[in-house]
Amino acid sequence: MSELAKNFETNATTQLSAVMKDGEAHIMTTITGIVAGESIVYGGPPGGSKTNLMRAVPKLIGDITPEMVAELSPLADTTPKENVGSVVEVEGKKTYIPGAIRRETRFLLDDDGSRKNPYTQDSLLGVREGGYVLIAGDKFYVDLLADIQTLNASKPGQPIFKLSEAGASRSGAGTIFGKTSEDTMKDLFGRKFIPSEVTAITSIEELEQLIKEAKDYRGTSDSLDTAAAKMTARIREAHEEILGYSEAGGRMARQLGNLVAARLVLSNEKDGSSVGEMNALHLAAGMIIDARVSGLSPKPEEHAEAIRQRAGVEQVL
Repeated sequence: MSELAKNFETNATTQLSAVMKDGEAHIMTTITGIVAGESIVYGGPPGGSKTNLMRAVPKLIGDITPEMVAELSPLADTTPKENVGSVVEVEGKKTYIPGAIRRETRFLLDDDGSRKNPYTQDSLLGVREGGYVLIAGDKFYVDLLADIQTLNASKPGQPIFKLSEAGASRSGAGTIFGKTSEDTMKDLFGRKFIPSEVTAITSIEELEQLIKEAKDYRGTSDSLDTAAAKMTARIREAHEEILGYSEAGGRMARQLGNLVAARLVLSNEKDGSSVGEMNALHLAAGMIIDARVSGLSPKPEEHAEAIRQRAGVEQVL
């Protein structure tokens, strides 16, 4: 475990804990997703601090400016042009007119992503996975550090409250915010917990170094590769059985590998031990399940638990 990884996880956890009470699992997923380079999803009912946590993340990076953060409108009638921009041709020359997402965007924040119409959701697929905006056949690259979206549970018969299956498959690190406990509500009412501002704990350069460290660690264990492939197959089968949702599995396997590598780099178990690898694998598998379920299920907590049991994914935390 490098000093950079240790400091990032410790300090980021401390800072983000000031934003929400009882959010350890959500914060761990956020940190892992960023280092893994995977899109992050916060699912669950309104009022659970999903948006507060999402907006706090860019503040961890000291040299992130407001121009580098794109927060998309949650309105259902938002157009692709408003988010990713458009291309106009003047005197035979094509010119890119940016929307909310610009070339300098490093953080993409998408509040209530499932409310958007299908065309607008689809316009974000390229930037979520490939780091580019595709307009009229032309690619405009965006060097994202993190992509975070919040989702409310899908509602039967209301398509705008459901993420497309293509969109759901692009998100690797998911976490489901459940109903607030009575003890937490009592502390919030009595002002025993008052959310505070986040202080920067790292820089763009340091975060990029940490992301590279996780990427370089990928694929160093044959036994882990085998176990991850089997886990991917079980999750895929459980999704199809319980949600009626099917995907080929290649993207999921890549996401799982990235999340496992990030978790091992961030933990003190980056030593090749089977215990450390298996813990990281089950944590990452849980994130994959929560990411898909958050956008596709009207009962995310219930369905996530059923898929975990069907796929043999253990609750490590």
